[in-house]
Amino acid sequence: MGYRTNFDGEFTLDKPLDKDTQDLISSFNDAEFDESLLSIELIEKLKGLEDYCPWLYDDQYNVLYCESGKCYGFEDWINLLIEHFLKPKGYIVNGIVFWDGEDTSDIGEINITDSEVTTSYGQTFYVPSGESAMLIAKMLGQIATITSLEDATTLSALIDNYINSNFKEVINDAVEMEKENS
Repeated sequence: MGYRTNFDGEFTLDKPLDKDTQDLISSFNDAEFDESLLSIELIEKLKGLEDYCPWLYDDQYNVLYCESGKCYGFEDWINLLIEHFLKPKGYIVNGIVFWDGEDTSDIGEINITDSEVTTSYGQTFYVPSGESAMLIAKMLGQIATITSLEDATTLSALIDNYINSNFKEVINDAVEMEKENS
């Protein structure tokens, strides 16, 4: 069956890809690329990657995206494409792609700003047990499924508020008041 990874987002290019670059990326998608077009150094790097490049180019919207599914090596491939093919030809790449795998700890984002790639990996977030946890879960439940950058930003802000401010005290006070009224 394989391991499944879901993706949300895309990377925008500042200008449409030329035909040769489109064809090269497309050939990487099928794992049927012509090694004679590549340097020995690049061929060695490709040998360390998965057989095919999961990043697809959509010429209608001028974006690179990764389809959800059995997708391996996506971080290495986007770095390779940018460093060896897009940057040298003067393309500028921007955007954010979130991913989440079957394993609940396999989450993160690839953020590209002016062709500079930053990868952030998810963290497990533990909340107190008991009624405080139930109240927090209720509050976060409506946005627990991250489907957009806005949802992710909202969830991140809620968690930061809980950890770094008196939000925890407010929730604990509300739980205590609920106990007293019961």
